[in-house]
Amino acid sequence: MASMTAEGTHDLVSANLVAGTFVFNREGEKLGSIEDLILEKETGQVAYVLLSFGGFLGMGERCFPVPWRALSFDDARDAYVVDLTKESLEKAPRCHANACEPLRDHTRHQEIYTYYGVSPLW
Repeated sequence: MASMTAEGTHDLVSANLVAGTFVFNREGEKLGSIEDLILEKETGQVAYVLLSFGGFLGMGERCFPVPWRALSFDDARDAYVVDLTKESLEKAPRCHANACEPLRDHTRHQEIYTYYGVSPLW
């Protein structure tokens, strides 16, 4: 994993450094890593990260859209943190086959943001 500080400042970071960054829960368990960022087309704001979880050598991985607002950055870990247990992540809304097609539905957005307890971008 590339260092988040290599191409970023305290408030800004290059998108290519976010992909591949690990995500932990508050208890310090590694939940997975960020595969991609999903932007809101009109504003350019980051709506979601796609969190890859589980699997081995790319097989059996599951992909979860996690609202950007649900993450916080932990400088000590050089990673993102989200308030989830592994069990609650297993039950979270997911993308199928790393595809974001379901994210085009407004109702689906509301379901995802509600699950994580954050307000939507709109």
